[in-house]
Amino acid sequence: MLLADIIGNSIGGLGIVIGILLYYRNKKEKKPVYQLQTINLLDDNISSINGVAISFQENKISSLSLSVLTFKNKGRQSIRRSDILKENPLRVILSQNCEILDYKLSSISSSDICVQMQLSENRRMLMIAFNYLEKDGEFTINIFHTGSADNDISLKCKILDAPKIRRLKDMQVDNTEGSNFLRLLLIVLFVHVIVIGTVALRGCCCSDVYDIKPAADSLPSLDMHYDCLLKNNS
Repeated sequence: MLLADIIGNSIGGLGIVIGILLYYRNKKEKKPVYQLQTINLLDDNISSINGVAISFQENKISSLSLSVLTFKNKGRQSIRRSDILKENPLRVILSQNCEILDYKLSSISSSDICVQMQLSENRRMLMIAFNYLEKDGEFTINIFHTGSADNDISLKCKILDAPKIRRLKDMQVDNTEGSNFLRLLLIVLFVHVIVIGTVALRGCCCSDVYDIKPAADSLPSLDMHYDCLLKNNS
């Protein structure tokens, strides 16, 4: 009966653990992320060649790069325009001595997102607005600027009830959350199997231990042995 109780309690505990894991796995929340990849198209070595001059709007430039920026919602809850603080809107900011030369919307997962962009007068900041982003909704912007690396460009924003915008490096799909959940679930199942197996094995071992001490009434009495000896001697 004790073994059955232990197994029943273990199964009940496993159900509770799986329920908690599934709750956090399916919890609705906003998860803004972005991907950034910068390709240097022109550097000082090329611009220093005699007879070669690169200019933008009659201004000479010594560096030219293309940054591909993808903004995405990885959460299960939509990100709406009203969720973004007006005091801290979504914007691309370049480092000192760098300028945005041109920009354009490269791709968008849905036309309903309706992305709008506006460049600041000093050409160091690009304001971005959109209607909403559902789960896995995204848009990509190509930005031509005078920087040379990813460090020259940053993305800033504050979204209500959402964590800080996180960067997904190297333009790779982020499967960390799903992998961690599956790994944790497998560990819980493995530990549960080990516990149940250990308890069952101990129960079987205990059931094989018998008391081999003979009963008192099964042993022949001394009187019976004495009578037998007398008969044989006579």
